Amino acid sequence: MSKFSDKIQTIIQESGYTVYQISRGSGLGRTSIHKMMSGTLIPGRDFMNQFYDYMRVGPVERQELEYYYMIEKDGWERYENRMFIKEMLEGVSDRYEEGVAKDLMDVQNWEEDYSNSEQASNLYQTLNLVHRILCKEWNNYDQPRLDMNIPLSSKYLVQMIYQLYREKGKHVKVRQVVIMNQNPSRLKDANYNLKILHRILPLSLSFPNQYQVRRCYSKCEEKDSYAFFWPYYMITHDYVIMISYDGSSAYLQKEPGIVKKYQEAFQALFEDSALFLEQYHDPMEAMKNYLKNYEEYGIPDYTLEHKPCLDHMFTDGTLKSMMGSKAEEFPELFQLLHDFYIRSGQNPKKPIGFFSQSGLEDFKKTGRLFENTGIFLHGFEEDMRTAMLKTFLERSRQMNIESHMILDRRMKIPSNLMIEAFGARKLLLFHSASPTDLNFIQITESSICEGFLDFMEYLAESDMALSTEDTLKHIEGMLD
Repeated sequence: MSKFSDKIQTIIQESGYTVYQISRGSGLGRTSIHKMMSGTLIPGRDFMNQFYDYMRVGPVERQELEYYYMIEKDGWERYENRMFIKEMLEGVSDRYEEGVAKDLMDVQNWEEDYSNSEQASNLYQTLNLVHRILCKEWNNYDQPRLDMNIPLSSKYLVQMIYQLYREKGKHVKVRQVVIMNQNPSRLKDANYNLKILHRILPLSLSFPNQYQVRRCYSKCEEKDSYAFFWPYYMITHDYVIMISYDGSSAYLQKEPGIVKKYQEAFQALFEDSALFLEQYHDPMEAMKNYLKNYEEYGIPDYTLEHKPCLDHMFTDGTLKSMMGSKAEEFPELFQLLHDFYIRSGQNPKKPIGFFSQSGLEDFKKTGRLFENTGIFLHGFEEDMRTAMLKTFLERSRQMNIESHMILDRRMKIPSNLMIEAFGARKLLLFHSASPTDLNFIQITESSICEGFLDFMEYLAESDMALSTEDTLKHIEGMLD
C-alpha cells in the first residue's frame, strides 16, 4: 500500500460507485482498477486522465493525487527535480523587470540607517554592511568590480547587486566561483546542482557578459562543502567582506595589503576553475554560436518557449516580415537566420516542442514573437499570422510533429526566455532582457542537462500540457 493507492481507495469509497460501475462507465479494466487500489499497479497517463474525468475529481483533490502518483511512478528524487525546475522557470518570469526588489528590505533608507561598524552579528546587520560597501564601490569607481565565492543562498544579496546595477547605470564586472557536486544523484539533496543554477541564473539573465561564473567540483554534501570555500567573501577594489554561509555574521577587512592578497588569491582560483555558463551578448555572435550547436549536435530533442515554434509555421516572407527594417540593417544576421530555417525545415528529425497558452493567444492577437528583443520588434499582420497558424496545423499533421500547449493555470512560461535541450549534452537559453539585450547562454554541466531533459520528458505526459492532438484542436478552434 502507498499514499497513492490509499487516496485512490478514498476517492472510490466516497464516490459511492463500485469498481464494476467505474469499469463499465469509464472503459477502464476492473483488474487494473483493483491493482491500482492495492498498490500493485502504477497506471499510465491516459488511464489516469480517464479515471479523473469519469470520477469528476476536483482540482484540489486532483493536485494531491497527482503528487502521490508522480512520486509513486518515478520516485521522490525525480519528482523533486522536476518541481524545482518548474519553480525555477516560473521564478524567472518577469522577476527582474522594473520594481524587482518588491520584497527586499527598505534599502532606500539603509545609507541613513547603517552604523559604521565593521562587524555584523545578524542578517540585517550583514546586509547593511554589504550594502554600504557596495554603494561605496559603485559611487567611487566608473567600472565597479565585485569578486565573490558566496553561494548566494540569500535572495536579498542577489537583489541588492541587481538593484545597484539598475540604479547606478554603470558597467559592472562581477565574477563568481561556485561549488558543484560531481554526482548529485547520490546526495540526499539530488537537485543540489540545480539549486546552484537557480541562485545564479537571475544575475546571469540580468546583466549578460558582466557576470561571469566558474565552477569547482566537490564530492561533499552541501552542508559539508561549505568548508571547501570558507571563508566566504565579497571583494571590491578597496575592501573584503567575509560572510558566513547563512549571512548571520560578517567582518570587514580594509587593510590594503590584505585586500590585495585576497584579490590575487581569487584571481588564481577563478583561472583554475571551469567555465559554468558560456554567454554571448552580441546578436551576431550569439546567432553564430547558436548555429554551431546545430552543426555539432543536430536538431534539439526538446524546445520550450512562450510562443509556438516559428519553424513549424515558417512561410515565404515570414522572416523579412519578422525583422522588418532590421533585415537591411543586419543583412548578415538575416542570411544566417534564413539559412538556418531552410536547413531545419529539411531535417527529418523534429524536436518535441512546448509553448504556453497565453503565448499562443498573444501571437494570435498581436503577431509578436519576442517581447523585448529589438531585432524582432516587428509583429505580423493579422492575415499573415492566421496563415502561419494554419501552416503550423498542416505541417504538424503532415510531418507528425509533436507539440504541446502548456496550460497557464498549471505552469507559467517566461515570455522572454527560450530553452533548447540537446539530450544530456547541452542546454541552450535565449533571454531578451531589453530591446537591445539578447543573452545567449550555453550550459554543459551534465547533471543540469539531464535534469532539464527529464523535466521535458515529464512535461509531455503530465497534466500541465495538452496532448499534440488536443493542442492542434485548440488552435483550430481559435481560427474558426
